[in-house]
Parts: sequence; structure tokens; C-alpha cells
Amino acid sequence: MAMPRETVSHTFRPANFNVLEATLVTKSLVPAAAVAKTQSISGADALAPEEIADRLIPTDPRISPDGSRVVFVARPASKKGDHWTRALWIASEDAAARQLTAGNADDQNPRWSPDGRTILFRSNRHSPGEDKQRLYLLSVSGGEALPLGEFSGNLGQAEWSPDGRSIAVLQKDPEPEDV
Repeated sequence: MAMPRETVSHTFRPANFNVLEATLVTKSLVPAAAVAKTQSISGADALAPEEIADRLIPTDPRISPDGSRVVFVARPASKKGDHWTRALWIASEDAAARQLTAGNADDQNPRWSPDGRTILFRSNRHSPGEDKQRLYLLSVSGGEALPLGEFSGNLGQAEWSPDGRSIAVLQKDPEPEDV
């Protein structure tokens, strides 16, 4: 039986971009106990449902404008009835993946600013567990995410304008109240 690999390596080669090799170290994304359990699986052993539910699933990778970094969303597999929690992570050619947001809200749909210094994302961090979302800006150099005004609700994916001076987003109209 082959042992599971501890690293997963993908090379992205989009047209007109530098080659970006993003190596995500499993141990940085998966709790150590779950890695140890995976490495000791034999015919009689199996993963417990809690171990599967605690694993992080990376999604929505976005390559930075200069091609040197990738921001992505990671979420636990979760259990039935749990509200969604997702966190933003960043990986680069010369550093292991690191978590950018706490992961106690539904942080999703990251988008790089055209200059690569800021990440725009949607989140319900102002009211975790609810579907009401806001747009947030997060500096890649660190700090807390700042809300982009008071605009909130059921938002679509936001996008930067090419010059980075504007952001476009669609908002679903609220259902009218019965009269």
C-alpha cells in the first residue's frame, strides 16, 4: 500500500504569466492528528468522521497580478447542520501557505487588486451564521480586513476595475414583504 504524499504540487502556466509553482504542505492545512492517522491506516483502520470533517478543502485559487502568489479559500469539510466557515490563505513560491483570515466566518471569493497589494472578498463576519454579506478589503502586508462601506445583503462575486479605482458587484433584491 502506498503512503499518502505530504505535499501536493501544481504548476500553473497561464498565457503571459510567470510560472508559478504553488506547493501546499498537507501538514499546514490538516490537523497533525489527522495526518498521523492517515499515515498509519491499515486494512482494519479507518478515518473517523470527525477526522474527515476537520480536514480543510482548498478552493477558488486566484493568481496574483505578478504571478508570484496564490490566494485561495479553505474550508473544513464540516458536519451536517454546521454553518459555513471559510478562511483566506496565501501561498507563494518561496513560502509555505499561511492563513490570512481567522476562519470563524464565511470569507469567500477573494479577488486581487490590479496592483497586487490588496485582496477584496465577501464575508458575513459582521453577522456570522447569517446569509447577509459585506465586501471587505485586506492588505496583503497584514492587518485587519476593513469593510467596504455599509453595503450588504445577498451579494454576487465582486470584481475590480482594471485601473483598481472601482469595484463592481451585483446585489440580489430583497424579497418584498407581504402587505
